[in-house]
Amino acid sequence: MTDYDDVRYCCSGADVCLDCWPLMTAAIKVIDTTLRDDFGFNHILWVFSGRRGVHCWVCDGKARRLSNEQRAAIAEYFHLYQGNENSRKKISLTGPVLHPFLARSYTEVLKDSFESQLL
Repeated sequence: MTDYDDVRYCCSGADVCLDCWPLMTAAIKVIDTTLRDDFGFNHILWVFSGRRGVHCWVCDGKARRLSNEQRAAIAEYFHLYQGNENSRKKISLTGPVLHPFLARSYTEVLKDSFESQLL
């Protein structure tokens, strides 16, 4: 969970409260939908581990046979943050049109619950 301290408004560090769960649920929904729809994976296991939050294991045979470079490319597909520990982190939403991953994440996955759970 410490990786999400920049966006959590309730807790920090290893602490998890009832307000953290909607954030984790939103992340799971976005990542799960994208892994299924954009990459064609079907066998996905989600596990909550406590301090480190939720983890995703993609169990499809084709996922297990990916090279490290291919795995890194999938992880990069989800990358929105710019910056590092020495500079302020920002989400990059530049460009004339949002990437389809971002547009779908909001319109098809998050829109219905965003205002009621996160605002």
